[in-house]
Amino acid sequence: MCIGHWEGVAGDSVNSGAGVWNRVVIWNSVFLMTVIDLLIVAVAGYGVAFFLRARRRAAKRHAIRGMGAIIAGLTVIGGFFFADLLIMHALPLFVPRARAVAVMIEMHLNFHWLASLGGIGLIGFGLVAATRQMFALIDGIETSEARSRHELELRQETEDALRESEARLKRAQRQAKLGYWRWSFEEERLTYWSEEATEIGRYPVGEGALDYDCMVRAFHPEDRDRALAEYQAADAERRDFRLEYRVVNDDGKIRHVREIGEIEYGADGAPIAHVGTVQDITDLKEIEEALRKSEASLANAQRIAGLGHWDLDLGTGELVWSPEVFRILQIAEEDFDGTSQAYYDRLHPSDRDFVRRHMEAARYEGKPYDIDHRIVLPNGELRYLHEQAEVIFDEAGKPVRISGTTHDITDRKRAEQAMWRSEARLANAQRIAQLGNWDWNIETDEVWWSDEVYRVFGIEPGGVVEGYDSFLAAVHGDDRARFEEIVGGGLRNRTPFALDHRILRPSGEVRYVHQQAEVVYDDDGTPIRMAGVVHDVSERKRTEEDLRKSEARFAGILDIAPEAIISIDSAGRIQMFNQGAEAIFGYASDEVLEQNLDILLPVELRTRHVALVEAFNRAPEASRLMSRRAEIVGLRKDGSQFPAEASISKLDLGGEMLFTVLLRDITERKEVERAVLRGREEAEVANRAKSEFLANMSHELRTPLNAIIGFAEIIMDEVLGPVGNEKYRDYAKDINDSGQHLLEIINDILDLSKIETGQVALREEEIDVPEVVHGCLKLIGERAKSAGVDLIADFDTETYPVLLADRRMLKQILVNLLSNAVKFTPPGGRVTVSAHCDPAAGYTLTIADTGIGIAPDDIPKALARFEQVDARLDRRFEGTGLGLPLSKALVELHGGSLELESEVCVGTTVTIRFPAARVAPRKAATRAAS
Repeated sequence: MCIGHWEGVAGDSVNSGAGVWNRVVIWNSVFLMTVIDLLIVAVAGYGVAFFLRARRRAAKRHAIRGMGAIIAGLTVIGGFFFADLLIMHALPLFVPRARAVAVMIEMHLNFHWLASLGGIGLIGFGLVAATRQMFALIDGIETSEARSRHELELRQETEDALRESEARLKRAQRQAKLGYWRWSFEEERLTYWSEEATEIGRYPVGEGALDYDCMVRAFHPEDRDRALAEYQAADAERRDFRLEYRVVNDDGKIRHVREIGEIEYGADGAPIAHVGTVQDITDLKEIEEALRKSEASLANAQRIAGLGHWDLDLGTGELVWSPEVFRILQIAEEDFDGTSQAYYDRLHPSDRDFVRRHMEAARYEGKPYDIDHRIVLPNGELRYLHEQAEVIFDEAGKPVRISGTTHDITDRKRAEQAMWRSEARLANAQRIAQLGNWDWNIETDEVWWSDEVYRVFGIEPGGVVEGYDSFLAAVHGDDRARFEEIVGGGLRNRTPFALDHRILRPSGEVRYVHQQAEVVYDDDGTPIRMAGVVHDVSERKRTEEDLRKSEARFAGILDIAPEAIISIDSAGRIQMFNQGAEAIFGYASDEVLEQNLDILLPVELRTRHVALVEAFNRAPEASRLMSRRAEIVGLRKDGSQFPAEASISKLDLGGEMLFTVLLRDITERKEVERAVLRGREEAEVANRAKSEFLANMSHELRTPLNAIIGFAEIIMDEVLGPVGNEKYRDYAKDINDSGQHLLEIINDILDLSKIETGQVALREEEIDVPEVVHGCLKLIGERAKSAGVDLIADFDTETYPVLLADRRMLKQILVNLLSNAVKFTPPGGRVTVSAHCDPAAGYTLTIADTGIGIAPDDIPKALARFEQVDARLDRRFEGTGLGLPLSKALVELHGGSLELESEVCVGTTVTIRFPAARVAPRKAATRAAS
């Protein structure tokens, strides 16, 4: 920085005005030089800072900053030269007499040379830095070119790998029928889709852009609105989506596709597009549809039969129910937690321990069970179930699963209970003098009265009886405590009881009645019913008070008796006709008294009835139940006939014979008998319907089962490509084997059903029996060899006649019987086939083995359908129990018979006999060889 100064000389002749001027010029010069110096220093500092910063930047920028430093140095020197010219030459022209100017010029020149040296140094320093940075820039350029060449090589390799990867991806997408696409939110259109999407039929051929209207055309009309709504909602809400729908291809073929869309985000994190895949799932849908139909058929069959099935995994505790179990228990599937608790909650409280004991025995001891129990539905309804369960064991013999069925048998139980109640009421009425009887259900407090009880209590028949309390209210107040004490004692002591007491009718009349009752208990000793008879003994009480006059007592009994009581004299004239007779025959008593008994009998029975009465009059016995001899038919006043049951007695009154008939109308019982007969006929019809149903269901089940077997073979043989994990092939083989086994069972069921429904027709032909037998032995030979069992054909040397039979059925019979014989014969045993023919007696084939044998009591079970001698879960030999019954049915279809003889640990012999009508004339036949 420059500092100006001045000196004043005494005695200078300069006037005051010139002094002022000089001072102004000096001070202005100092100010000007100071500003110029400050500018030069600022420019030099900027150049130095530029240079220092250049060292921290890229080579190119460093060089530029170095050149800036040089320019800054030149600027400093140039600035000082300009200042020199101004100060040394221009300024003295204006103030030539000022010493201060000379001093300032001197000082400035000193500083100028120092600044000039600094500027020159700055220029040199900038030249060195710029040169160095220029060389670094050149080296960097060469290194950059080498790096670029290497990057190009790497890029080429990457592009080749990418093209190969894309080719593999396209092959995988084509094989999986999987395409992909991109939908732009901003453009609201589809901006890209792959070739696979076009092949599936979802998007058209060619490139371009699709909006909503173009995309709609591919949708199946029934799925269009739903799919488009989902598209638009996902677009508007900027969310992922998953959708299944159908498309219609250009050739009109309908395909099922699954489409999945996800959000694509931009660099700023904002959603910009939907990207996704579209896959052809038509084959999967067809398989699902076939499986759905199969499951629907099974579910429908279970629904019709009221039969559900379940499975409990003992390891995990997971419980699986079929839909019918949910329906039976009335539990929604979404409310089911997969445990047994929901089932236990439905059990009737009295049956819970009983059911739990069987469940625990199955779980911990491996015991199957077959039980009946009750459940209580949410609406309080009581239902009856039949439960069967089997335990499944692992290879170590440990129980791992319990599988069972649940059958709603409420209707059957109610029918049984209704019949039991009817029979119990009838038995009680017959045993308790056939008077008015009643029944009280203790559990539900329901009271039933016969019509005669209503009459005894002075109530119109059919009136309301509201439980036991209503019954008790009719008892006279003075007798009520004793009545309750006697009834309570009967309940406690489990003994019948009887008592006489008074009742009070609604009209205020007091009557005397005699009651007798018994209590019925369940297996736990809990009283469940009380049944009894009420007898109006008011007349008897009066007659007892009146010295028990017999006529009054007899009249009282007649008044309350529900049966018809008729007395006739030896001439057949009616002398007494009680109210029961009036009710049954429709006559008033005064209409029939002194009339001949014939008016109560059909015309065709009158002569026979007179003969029977005369014979009874001559007989020694005093009474006779006419129902033992013949059924009685009565004739009502209106001309209608009815079945009746009667007893007759005779009484000698001083030489005059009096006959008394006790007659009961059994129309209701006959109706019951007819109903039972109709029920039997309906059961036979139902059995035939069952056979037809089994035939239809077997056919329906075989169709999806064949598909299951076929698909299992495709997976097992890897027709469509490797399955990857080897266990999948094992599982496919298990599915195939199980399917084949199930198909055999279904075929047997179908054959049985066809036979039952008469759908099987014989295709008769002349058969060389030894030839067929040897053919069957070849079929079974390999199995017998593996089991270590010898097969022997034991025929004599004669030439056998031919057999008229269905060849296929005969082979099926022999193969079934030979398979059973080999299966149940231990290694080292033998199975022998022999034949004998007598044209007069018929053809006889015998299959004998040295196997495990069957107990004689179990032979009927072995010949029954779906029965097995050894029905345990851990039995050694598997099977459905259809082989022998099917063979027997096929033999009987030929008019023959199948007999089974067996002894445990000795062997079994099956004898097949065809009638003589099936023996054809002799012909050359293959001789047997052992």
